[in-house]
Amino acid sequence: MTKADIVQVIYARLGGFSKKEAADLVDLVFETMKETLGRGEKIKLSGFGNFVLRDKRKRQGRNPQTGKPIVITLKGGMFSCSCSNPAYTVKTDGEDHPVTGHPGFDTVAVKIVDDHTIEQTLKKAGKVVETLTVTGSADGKSATEEMTNDSGSTPVTGKAGLVKVAKAPTGSHLLAGSWKMKNIDNVSDNGLAYTYKVDGSDVSLSTPTGDSYAAKIDGPAVPYQTSMGANDTVSVKKLGPNSLRETYERGGKVLSTSTMTVSADGKSMKTVSHDMHNDITTTSTAQKQ
Repeated sequence: MTKADIVQVIYARLGGFSKKEAADLVDLVFETMKETLGRGEKIKLSGFGNFVLRDKRKRQGRNPQTGKPIVITLKGGMFSCSCSNPAYTVKTDGEDHPVTGHPGFDTVAVKIVDDHTIEQTLKKAGKVVETLTVTGSADGKSATEEMTNDSGSTPVTGKAGLVKVAKAPTGSHLLAGSWKMKNIDNVSDNGLAYTYKVDGSDVSLSTPTGDSYAAKIDGPAVPYQTSMGANDTVSVKKLGPNSLRETYERGGKVLSTSTMTVSADGKSMKTVSHDMHNDITTTSTAQKQ
């Protein structure tokens, strides 16, 4: 149902309103709800439901204006992608092929579904940890990636939009070329929620999918336990009374940093993350639940 449908229902059922007045009434209700949620307050409508604003923390978000593009090669029965560090190249026969250098998965299967769609299946020790389905538009200028991550205790799902910034060599699959992330939508709640606890110099993180760490602020790096089994470490530095910076490393090399700053009223937290491999900086805001 659209807003126009709601206006039509009010106009038809209640009477006494012109169509414009009915539209103005609906706009007023929505605007009031928007302002209330924007202040961090909850809305409770008896017999209907509760509403709360939840800003999504992006997973591998990419700003189309910055960062390195994802380069996909798909020709001659072979697939390669720069999206992973290190990049991998496998056959497109739908069979599991071993890859190295990835703590979270050890085989990749790529299947060409049709001339607009490919499927990837990542496994660790024979268990599926992630599936990715990428479907290109008819003109080949955009694509949609649907993701299901099964590495944790509960699956995380999401959808991303991509735009092509450079074409592939003649004779390649439509999805070959250079791409940049446009947007990320419909990420399941368990992929967005996380819990921080700070007690003196102790800080810890946990997520519904099983990622966690426990560290000392301004202390040494500690293991970052992930559902993907990555052998990463994290250290936490205090930048100010309301601000901390996490530095994630693997094998002594910095993978990414995240700077968290809590608002003065303590109701929200802004996170600025930088992915070193893809040279991407993303900003997100989370509301305290």
